[in-house]
Amino acid sequence: MKSKIKIMISGLVLTAVLLCGTVLGYNVALLTNTGASLKTKLLIDPIVMITKRNYTEDPYVVPYRSIHQLFSQRYNGTDLSFTLRDEIIRNMMTQAAELGENASILLEAIKVIYGQYWTMTPYIIPCYAEKAVYNNESVWVLAFNCVHTLSEKQLSHFALFFVSISTLEAHMITGCNASAIVFSTSCY
Repeated sequence: MKSKIKIMISGLVLTAVLLCGTVLGYNVALLTNTGASLKTKLLIDPIVMITKRNYTEDPYVVPYRSIHQLFSQRYNGTDLSFTLRDEIIRNMMTQAAELGENASILLEAIKVIYGQYWTMTPYIIPCYAEKAVYNNESVWVLAFNCVHTLSEKQLSHFALFFVSISTLEAHMITGCNASAIVFSTSCY
C-alpha cells in the first residue's frame, strides 16, 4: 500500500513539474512563431495598469493616446516583426504579473485580437493594456499601433479592443468559442 501511495505521489509531482514547465514555456517560448525566445531591446515600454475603471458609458475615453503617440514616433512599419511583437508582449506579461494579475489571461486576450493572423508578420503591436470594467464584467482594454503597409514611416493608426476576461477563462476551461471581444474601434 505504501509503495502505491509513493508511486501516486511521485506521479503527481512529475505531472505538476511538467505542467509548470508547459505553462512557463507557453508564456515565454511559444510567443514567437518559431518558439524561439529571441530578445530585442524595446525603445519604449508599453503601459499595463489595473484600474477597474468602468468604461460602459464612454469606452472612447481610454487614456492610451500618449503611449500610442510615443510608439508611433519610435517605431515604423519596417520595425514590425515577431521578435518586436513578442518582446512587447513579454514586457506586458511581466508587468501584469508584477501587478498580481494572471499573465496568461493577458496573453490570451492579445492573441484573441490577432486571431488567425498570430502566425503572420504583425501589422499591429500592442502598446497599452488596462484591466477595467465594461458592461459589468472585467475586461482587458488593449490598444495597438497599426500600419497598412510595412513601408509606413510611423505606426500612427490605432485599434482599441475590450476583451472579456470571463469569456477568455471559459475558452481555456470549457472550450467555449464565443467571441471574447466585447467592444472595438479603430482607424486601421
